[in-house]
This record gives sequence, C-alpha cells and structure tokens, in this order.
Amino acid sequence: MVMRREGTPHPKRGEVNHVPDHPESYDDDALEDIRCILVDAMKKKNMDMDFIKEKMDLTFSLRRKEIVEMEPMVAEVLERWPGLFLKEQICHEFLRVTTKDLLGTFRAALERYSPQLLKLYRARKGAFGQELEDLLGKLDKQVDLLLQ
Repeated sequence: MVMRREGTPHPKRGEVNHVPDHPESYDDDALEDIRCILVDAMKKKNMDMDFIKEKMDLTFSLRRKEIVEMEPMVAEVLERWPGLFLKEQICHEFLRVTTKDLLGTFRAALERYSPQLLKLYRARKGAFGQELEDLLGKLDKQVDLLLQ
C-alpha cells in the first residue's frame, strides 16, 4: 500500500511513486544542494549523462514533492529541473513514477490501436487531406511488397 503525505493530492492512476520519502540521510536542504549541482552539470557542453541520471534518481523525491504539492508551471520546472527535459530522463522519470517503460508502453499501445486508427483514417481520408491519402497509399504498397 502506498502511503500518502498529509495534504498532498491523491495519486493518479498508475502513479506508484506518487510522493516518495527522501532517501535515507537526505533532507530538503541536502537535495536542494544536489539539484543546484545538477543544474550546473546541465550547463556543460559535454554533459555527463551517468552523473545526471544518478543525481536525477537521488533528487526524485524532492522533485515529486515540488511538482505534486506546488503544481509549478512548465517554465518553472524547466528552470529548476532542466535534466527532466532530456529524452532519456523523460523515459527514466516515467519509470520512476509508474515503474513502467515509457517507450515499451507507447509502442505496445501503438501496435494495439494502429489497425483501428488506420480504419478511421481510411473512412475519413477526405477530411484529412491529400497528404494522408498519399501516406496511406505508400503504406499499402509496402504491405503489398511484404505479402508477395
């Protein structure tokens, strides 16, 4: 059972680590110092991705606390947590929050819903324009080549 901090909103569906406790022997001030080091590391020309991942993992509880309790604007999150906007860190953050692989989950859903989406596009291709019609034509040619 996931414990909820006093005064925090309820977790959304799929959020396993809604607002986790800080790592042992770390408090808000110590994690804030690490966050500042992380911001400086993001400014370097050659970023150390292992260092960034390690510090992002370590500061996860502080970041979640800020995001859940204060609900900052995206610009504020970008300023305070620039590492969160790296492709790798988006995937890692999704994993930290939900314990699911973002790209794997996306690809599985795409595979599951693609046939229905294609049916919808074909039924309403006039509404989507010539570009979609051309794209669907290319897709049909590729499928024909695969089936030969």
